[in-house]
Amino acid sequence: MALGHLKRNTLLNLVGQGAPLLVAVVSIPFVTSAMGPERFGVLALAWTFIGYFAVFDLGLGRSLTQRVAELLGEAKGEAKEDAIPSVTWTGVISTLALGVLGAGCVLLASGALVRSVLRIPPELSAESLRALRILGLSLPFVLSTNALRGVLEAYQRFEIVNLLRAPVMALTFLGPLAVVPFTVRLDVVVTVLVLIRVIAWVAHAAFCIRVNPDLARPRAPRRAGAESLFRMGGWLTVSNVISPVLVYADRFLIGSVLSMSALAFYTTPSEVVMRVVTAPVAVAGVFFPAFAASFRSDPERTARLFSSSVRAVLLMLFPILLTMFVFAEIALRAWVGDEFALHGTAVARWLVLGVLFNGLAQIPLALVHGAARADITARLHMWEAPFYLALLWWLLDRHGLPGAAVAWSTRTGVDAALLFLAAGRVVPLTGPVIRATAGWTLGCAALLALSWWLVELGAPGRALLVPLALFAVAGWRYLMRPEWRAALLLRARAARHRARAAD
Repeated sequence: MALGHLKRNTLLNLVGQGAPLLVAVVSIPFVTSAMGPERFGVLALAWTFIGYFAVFDLGLGRSLTQRVAELLGEAKGEAKEDAIPSVTWTGVISTLALGVLGAGCVLLASGALVRSVLRIPPELSAESLRALRILGLSLPFVLSTNALRGVLEAYQRFEIVNLLRAPVMALTFLGPLAVVPFTVRLDVVVTVLVLIRVIAWVAHAAFCIRVNPDLARPRAPRRAGAESLFRMGGWLTVSNVISPVLVYADRFLIGSVLSMSALAFYTTPSEVVMRVVTAPVAVAGVFFPAFAASFRSDPERTARLFSSSVRAVLLMLFPILLTMFVFAEIALRAWVGDEFALHGTAVARWLVLGVLFNGLAQIPLALVHGAARADITARLHMWEAPFYLALLWWLLDRHGLPGAAVAWSTRTGVDAALLFLAAGRVVPLTGPVIRATAGWTLGCAALLALSWWLVELGAPGRALLVPLALFAVAGWRYLMRPEWRAALLLRARAARHRARAAD
């Protein structure tokens, strides 16, 4: 696939995943004000559960993307036409069945979770319990939607993926906003979220059939197709169990050790800062099927794609994170009030560093999974989990909410380093860019430290402009490829010519 097509798909992913962030920024203050910190803390957990539900698909969604992309890259003729519908139906039926099983687990565990694990105020226990049980019913639709989306991504139909993803993500925030003027009951709000997921499932199924009409005819699951999916999916399951714990353990621990109010103070800046990861996830989502289609047949192309994607992520990510870092306190105060700014500023700034690491890590993760080596990431997560949980508990106890943010960012830094090393092992030709990335990342961390020092001196303007200028110079010289610089200069000259002609 041409690099230009990958650029177009990346832009579509950026718009599709980034636009709902604006909806979140506008809607969250109104929802927070209407529901109060305790109810909003439970709603934040509901959003977290929707993300965590992916643990129940046994890795079949991502495995299906990898397998279909590999078939599209290698298989020919009738073999491909027969294999893709078969493996697709195998994946979709399997995820539906796993969703039903997962829903049963949620229904059984929700009572103990509300009564014994989370510090939910007694007056909210009944509606929180109903909300969690209703949320569990969405599992079959959430899991099989991921599988259907995976098929569209394998076909590189990102215009369809984002046509569906953007409204669903936006409605996740607009749904509660539409409900709270009438009622703040958690079970009602969560029912709206579940209905959105059901509608999304119907739309994804319809578009999959449109892309490949052969999918309209149901196929019985085949053993060979199931084995190829479950082989990779088995290792992805390990990661799917552990990875959400690594991402969300801070929230659960804060909710159980401190309070729902503390969780709201932590989650509010966290939700915004971590949404920036949608940019590198958008890039990685496009390159994942490209890696899967080329890593065997053309490793040199894979290495070039890897280098381009890492450079692009760093160039787009750091300026955004630096701006959020500098203006964290001002933005929180204007957005959700003085109390949230008091408790959330340090949290936001430490999480910025972690998001930098986590964003870069999306590219080696996509490469390792594209090469069907999910066993590597699963082993890494198994080693990371106990050390991270111990560090999180210790820092939360000693330093409160900022300590939790420091622990999370430390974990993402270690995880990123290990994933880059794993990518070098899978495709050795990526070694030079991996070594360069280590230097680039350390340089960005140093610029954030310089920015923090300038903020403490009371110079937020210089705290933004000085590091940004240094990054711009270094980025132009070392990060941008010569052909990128040439293209930008050509566009600048063309713009000047148009301006002169207009005069």
